[in-house]
Amino acid sequence: NSVFNDCTSLEKITIPSSITIISAFLFYGCESLKEITIPPFVTEIKDEAFNDCKSLKQILIPSTVIEIGKNAFLGCSSLTQISLPSSLKNINKATFSNCKSLVEVKIPSSVESIGDDAFNGCESISDLTIPSSVKSVGKYAFRKCFLLDDLYSDSDDDKFDHMSMNCTNQMLSFLYLVSLVAEFI
Repeated sequence: NSVFNDCTSLEKITIPSSITIISAFLFYGCESLKEITIPPFVTEIKDEAFNDCKSLKQILIPSTVIEIGKNAFLGCSSLTQISLPSSLKNINKATFSNCKSLVEVKIPSSVESIGDDAFNGCESISDLTIPSSVKSVGKYAFRKCFLLDDLYSDSDDDKFDHMSMNCTNQMLSFLYLVSLVAEFI
């Protein structure tokens, strides 16, 4: 399962198109990995598959992926942007935790839950839109997102009550509930 685990000099890899699941811990600790091509037939990225790939800057996840495991990209500190597929239902626990350079992430309208610590330590995200499809936001999901000062939601649900109590960011100045604002325009 963890064939490339701790291959610290691996910089680039193209996964063969015959692969449909990226195994747990497969690229764990490949700290020099900068570029990876995921084929369009992959449906799952298992737990900790890219954990601690510190040089990985961006990754395109194909539209066939329906599941990304816990801690899958944890500690990918050079990751600046990620494109999440519209087939994704959940952002699991600590999926992007400590991706300190992550500036941009678009959460698709297919996502129903954001797990505990999902974006914890993503210090460079400054604004984020949470679609109305999201029914729950886990504990500390946006903790230590120091630049996050605008959080948008197109829902008026109470799902933010729990998240807000666990948000330690003193800079969070606006929580936009788009559907409520639209009523006044």
